[in-house]
Amino acid sequence: MNNYKFWILFLMLPLSNVDAGGWTSFRNGGVSKAPESKIKYPLNWSPLSGIAWQKEVEGYGQSTPVIWDDRIYLSSVKGKMKEQCVLNCFDLQTGNQIWKHEKNSGEKAASNYRVARAAPTPLVDESGIYVFYESGDLLALDHSKQILWERNLSHEFGKFKNHHGLGSSPAQSKDLLFLNVEHSGPSYLIAIEKNTGKTKWKINRPSGMSWTSPIVASNTVDQTEAVIISSNGRVDAYDSQNGKLLWGLGDLGGNSVPSPTFVDGLLFIGARIPQFGTQSAGSRSNLCLNLNHIHEKPSISWRAQKAVSDYTSPVISGECVYLINKVGVLYCLDINTGKQHFAKRLKEPCWATPVVIGNLIYLFGKNGGTLVLENGTQYKEIALNRLWAEKNPPAPENYVENTGKKTEHKKKGGQQRRGGGIGAMLLENDKNNDGLISKVELPERFKAMMMRVDRNQDQVIDKEEIAWMEKTFREERANSRTQARDPIVYGVAAATGRIVIRTGTRLYCIEGNEK
Repeated sequence: MNNYKFWILFLMLPLSNVDAGGWTSFRNGGVSKAPESKIKYPLNWSPLSGIAWQKEVEGYGQSTPVIWDDRIYLSSVKGKMKEQCVLNCFDLQTGNQIWKHEKNSGEKAASNYRVARAAPTPLVDESGIYVFYESGDLLALDHSKQILWERNLSHEFGKFKNHHGLGSSPAQSKDLLFLNVEHSGPSYLIAIEKNTGKTKWKINRPSGMSWTSPIVASNTVDQTEAVIISSNGRVDAYDSQNGKLLWGLGDLGGNSVPSPTFVDGLLFIGARIPQFGTQSAGSRSNLCLNLNHIHEKPSISWRAQKAVSDYTSPVISGECVYLINKVGVLYCLDINTGKQHFAKRLKEPCWATPVVIGNLIYLFGKNGGTLVLENGTQYKEIALNRLWAEKNPPAPENYVENTGKKTEHKKKGGQQRRGGGIGAMLLENDKNNDGLISKVELPERFKAMMMRVDRNQDQVIDKEEIAWMEKTFREERANSRTQARDPIVYGVAAATGRIVIRTGTRLYCIEGNEK
């Protein structure tokens, strides 16, 4: 093949929406890859060396930092009832605060481990920062802190109904930002003009509980662009300019937390083991779609045989696809066939998606450890680092969790979840009061679960099956409070040779080395 034909074919490949110089969004455009840097990214650090600076931040947050022009932008919420929404701007080199913006929250809710706390990651570009909070507050600021526009989506389109809050981060194209607002109430995908804050378009989406974030996939040759969402049993693609549904793929399960990854014409879908489901049911929903033509329905290239995801999204490096399950088993699969190269139990689980830096994969453990691997079909450790001493983790200095006792919200008659657990919630739909829940009585968001809990396949959920569901729920949640104790590594960003790591209340900057 001559050079001319090679470059034509190369240019025809769909590309991801990633900025070359900073870390501009959740997973940096959906690929979790660090931009190239003249300064070498760090390989080794410990509590005593390699950490350029660290600092406690106000309130609490689960979002990822974003980086632009040597500035870090970080969102958080403050107060026992998340009364304030905060956006901080820090100097990447020194950690000094450049400015802070704080506003009253449009909706209050208890700040504790059961709910989202500033989980959506902001967007940043040359014009400013765009930040969304689970209260529905959405605002844009320029780089000098001036407000460009602001609005509240829960006030405009209805209060968010989700027992655990919202965690979906916005995605962006050059001129638009996209938000998938998915909850048990009326749900939607909305496109908003970045320069004005006005709605470009808004389309309805199925109701359901989801923490996955949309991505924008684009083809620079034919100028096609699509917003892609993997959530609640489906993958759907929408035209970025008008919201028209381009194609959809169903019959999935467990894809309510990991977000999709789009690289060189391939779309990778991650999924956890579905509630009350089996690992094999989860594995088949971890798959690769051939998406050379963004506006056309893709074909399935392969499905995973054993691998599943959980908190983290698929990560691609070279010819390898990396997935991590709930307990911290790392799977490496072949990008073309899905063949499993290896599975390795890590020292700790990961809640933050790994980051690709050159030919290395950085895996950020939930409890402060960072494992660096060389990309390849064989498991090869390069470095193992820690942010804090394993037996002496730093406790939050200022943040106090709301334990739910005597809050102002309760005094004023705030909405509380009814007792009785999932069994009572299901029986609320028992229209004929026979103690059995048929498929027609189930809310839409629970219908996909029917076949997994109807253990005797009699087309109804009976008392024994409800009891089994409640027992399973109790077992799964027995240690949830302990597992959610700080410090927890939630998000990571990398740019100009530095790695920025965020826990709920603290920010760490790992320094690189001059080449």
